[in-house]
Amino acid sequence: MKTVILCGGRGLRYSDNKPKGLALIAGIPIIQRVMDIYYSQAFNDFLLILGHKGNEIESYFKNFRKYKTEFVYIDNNMNKGGALKLAEEYIDDCSNPLEKCLDNWFCTYCDCLADIDLRSLYLEHIKSENIATITAIKPYHDVGVLTFGEGIESGKILKIEEKPQMSEWANGGFFVFNKRIFDYVYRDNDDLETDIFGRLIKEGKLGGYKHNGLWNTVNSVKEELELNKLYGENEKWKK
Repeated sequence: MKTVILCGGRGLRYSDNKPKGLALIAGIPIIQRVMDIYYSQAFNDFLLILGHKGNEIESYFKNFRKYKTEFVYIDNNMNKGGALKLAEEYIDDCSNPLEKCLDNWFCTYCDCLADIDLRSLYLEHIKSENIATITAIKPYHDVGVLTFGEGIESGKILKIEEKPQMSEWANGGFFVFNKRIFDYVYRDNDDLETDIFGRLIKEGKLGGYKHNGLWNTVNSVKEELELNKLYGENEKWKK
C-alpha cells in the first residue's frame, strides 16, 4: 500500500539552512522518523513529493535499502493540489505483476510524529466509505492560558495553565485517501485543507479518526528543539 509524503513546502517558519524534512530529532531526520512509523507497521512503499531543497532529501535517501522510495518534484506554481495530482500515476502504477493496485492509500506530511495505529486509521476509513479520512488530534496551546472570574471578579485571574491541551480537535496530518480524491483537485494551486477538503465536506465525503495518543510537529527551529527535549526526557517518546 502506497504512502505519499508531502515535503515540497518551503517551510517559511523553519528558518534553518536545510529543508524541514531533514530537521534532526534525536539525531535522525524527522522525515525518516515519519517513514519508520509506517515501516514499523509493515507499510514500506513510499512516494516523496519534493520541492524546496528537495534534492537534499533525495540525496539523503539515495543509498537507503530499508525502504522502497520514489521521488517526484513539484514546480514553483503548485500547491498541495498539484502535488496530489503528481501522485496519481504512482498510485495507479502496478508494473510489478505480483502487486495489486489498491483504491486507497496513505498520505502524510514530512513533519508530524505520532504513535498512531495505522491499521485502525485505515479500517475507520474503509468502514466509513469516505473519500478522505483525517486523523484528528488535540494539540497543546503554544502559550499559557488564563482563566478570569465572572461578575465583579471579572478583572481577576483565577488560574494560569501553562500550555494546556486544547479541547478542540485539529488536523493531525495522517490521512487515508481513496483514488476518487483526484476528481476533487481542480487546479494545481488548490490548497488541500481549504479547497479539496472543503469540496469533500460539502458532499459529506470527509471523515475523521480520533487519535488520543502522542502527537507533535516541527514547524520551526524552536519546535525542533522542544521535540528533541521530549525525546530526551519523556520515556513514551523514547519508545
